[in-house]
Amino acid sequence: MAKKIEVWHVRDEHLRGLRGDDVAPAFPEGYRQVAVVESAASAEDAYRLTNSIHCGWWEHAQVRSLVGPCRSTSVGDVVVVGGVPMICDRVGFSALGDREGHPVPLPLW
Repeated sequence: MAKKIEVWHVRDEHLRGLRGDDVAPAFPEGYRQVAVVESAASAEDAYRLTNSIHCGWWEHAQVRSLVGPCRSTSVGDVVVVGGVPMICDRVGFSALGDREGHPVPLPLW
């Protein structure tokens, strides 16, 4: 079932591509929301749609860019699926949690 998925990129480019509780910035403070994928089936689908392959990802009809042209989604970035933040791993996605593994609650703004 297609759903809206938020896409957040890590703010500190030195942390891009890194993964792990010891280096991952706090969510959402360490990230900026760059897009909403209007109809994606999964986190992987949102990842595919926010990567520039044959055209800039912001040109896809399913993607609403919030910042204009910018880099592709990468390891360490976050997508929010059904209210649950998921961090992009080297392969696939993992639920973002605190050091004890509890889900990180999203702020209500």
